[in-house]
Amino acid sequence: PPRQAKSGLEAAARSLQASVARDHYLSELRALSVKGMIEALSGDIEAARATLSRIKTTGIKGLSRTYERNAHTLAGIISGAEGNLERAVEELEAAVALLSLDIPYLDDIPYSIGVVADRHSEILYLAAQAHERVGRRETALDRYHRLIGLTGGRLNHPDLTL
Repeated sequence: PPRQAKSGLEAAARSLQASVARDHYLSELRALSVKGMIEALSGDIEAARATLSRIKTTGIKGLSRTYERNAHTLAGIISGAEGNLERAVEELEAAVALLSLDIPYLDDIPYSIGVVADRHSEILYLAAQAHERVGRRETALDRYHRLIGLTGGRLNHPDLTL
C-alpha cells in the first residue's frame, strides 16, 4: 500500500494492540473500524473483510448496536471500494438506521460518549457521498442536512467538507 496507508495501518495496529491490552472494547472497535477502512481504501479487500469479520464476532453484550453499526459502515466502505455502489448505499443506510438519537454529545464523560457518538458524522457523510455517486441527490442532501444538524459529534471531524 502507499506510504500513508502503511503508516495509518501501523498506527491502527498499535491502537488495536493497546486497546486489547487494556480490555477497552470501544477503543478496540474504533481501532478495528479505522484499520478496516484503511485496508479497503488502499485496495486490500481481503484484509478489510477479515477485519469486518472480527468486528462482527467481537460484539459485546450491551454494545451490540454499536458493533452492528460499525460493521455496516465498514461493509459499505468495502462495497464502495469494490465498485458495488448500490450495495455500499444499502450498508451505509443500515448504519444510518442504527444511529442513536439520544446520545448526549456534550456530556460529563466525553471520551466514552465520543467513542460511541463520533461516528455519526462519518456515517452520515459516507452515506451522503454514496447517494451522490448513485445519483440520489435528494437523499444525499437529507444526509448532509442531518450532518450539519449534529452538535458535538460533528466537532470530532471538522475537516469534513460538503
